[in-house]
Amino acid sequence: MSDCISANPDYLCITEPNIAKLIDGFKLLGVSFPAINYSVTNESLFEEIYRHSLYTTTFSNISMILHTKYQLEDDFAILHKNYTLIQSRQDTYLSDYVAENLDSYLDIILDNCDGLIADEEAEATEILNSSKIVKDKKELYIGMLTTIIEDITQVEDSELWEALLERNLVKYSSANILPYFLEYKFDNTLIKFINAGKEDLDFTSAEDSFGGEAASNFFNAAVVSNGISAEKYRKILLDIDYPFSCFDAVNIADQNFLMLIYSGILRMDYITLQFVRTKYPNYINNYIKKNLNVYLSIQNATVFDLKESMEVIDWSIEDDKKLRLLSHTKTPISIVGQKYTDEVNAYLILHNLKKEDRPYLYENYSEYGPKTQQAIVELAVKENKIIIEQNMPLEDKLLTKLLQEEGVARDHKILLFTLSIPTLNEETFKQHLEELELQKLNSIFVKNGGRRKYPKNSDVTTVLKALKAEGWIDDYREDDQNGEKYIVIKNHIKSKA
Repeated sequence: MSDCISANPDYLCITEPNIAKLIDGFKLLGVSFPAINYSVTNESLFEEIYRHSLYTTTFSNISMILHTKYQLEDDFAILHKNYTLIQSRQDTYLSDYVAENLDSYLDIILDNCDGLIADEEAEATEILNSSKIVKDKKELYIGMLTTIIEDITQVEDSELWEALLERNLVKYSSANILPYFLEYKFDNTLIKFINAGKEDLDFTSAEDSFGGEAASNFFNAAVVSNGISAEKYRKILLDIDYPFSCFDAVNIADQNFLMLIYSGILRMDYITLQFVRTKYPNYINNYIKKNLNVYLSIQNATVFDLKESMEVIDWSIEDDKKLRLLSHTKTPISIVGQKYTDEVNAYLILHNLKKEDRPYLYENYSEYGPKTQQAIVELAVKENKIIIEQNMPLEDKLLTKLLQEEGVARDHKILLFTLSIPTLNEETFKQHLEELELQKLNSIFVKNGGRRKYPKNSDVTTVLKALKAEGWIDDYREDDQNGEKYIVIKNHIKSKA
């Protein structure tokens, strides 16, 4: 009898019903109408059926009640925002009935919503937090939900957060990202969520909102997370800005490691410098450039690296910084073929001379700037004996400088001059004779006019001996009439290029 009555949607079409007896009988028989033809139903009798919940929670019944008792006409809202509509009037029998049968009610909604649920946030959160609904059914609900949850922590079961993030049903904000991270770290779901957002994230209040330890853990994990996009990675670094006191993370993506450097997060100290040298050698120059002043300040015999330092010397930085760095090494360093600045060249000659450079420097004196030239002169003055012993060629301008230097002994000046005779011409020969105050020998160049006599002393003797050896004169001898004079026999001096 119960089934027969329940199955008849027109059963409530009674003109003058004894409502009290009918309701008692329905309750006794366990009648529950799966469908009710409201258009023919006695209104007073239906009111009691509704009040006593003597109907099955079918979608048609729920829709009928929303139409008749809630006076709703929006079929789209009834289809897709059903629970929100019911909860909009929480003092109704329908609201109470659904609350008591929430699990079976949700089955009906999932089966009849055409795959789209647009409940308001409060109602969606209420369903997700209900202890009457199993997790799997909640996940089905999430799979059809289109509503954005402003605060992920309002969903009490954190096991549902992953599904919410995957469906992008959580507001894109740091306030939702950090709680998820504290539960699940940087898993693929969180990284994908972070990268997908179009809005700007703001992590500046992370420490105030979640505490220093949580913010620090998030920051440290983000630093080594290669999956985060460059833009989002940079935002996290700059917003939280926790410099590392000890950095030991390996295998960080190239663009991320550069961001650590240029953002100033990766500070300079000896331990970190050694770590970068070992683990990230391709970026050691970037690291040094960003922290050059600190790099210079920590230099000592242990920290200094010659190869690394020579690259720094090539940079467009102040010379005083280059010299400060070079002051930590006595290793010989060649300047030949290099493009160091004038001041650096001069410093290297005076403090880090590579002896093999000397012949080139002496012979190419004019290639260099004034400070380097002065350094070459100082070196040549100091080592003029070596120049003589090894017969090193001197550029003519350098020879002039040496012949005018008080630090070079007179006899060495004469030897430097005579050793250079093969490279001289008449003009430069005469110039150097004047520098040596031996102008009287200039008459050697005068053709005809008889034999001239020259003072007989060690300087003149050395010069004439060299001229004879080079074939500039045939010979010279002591004057028969004056033993204090020399006579030059036939000269062959020619102007030389």
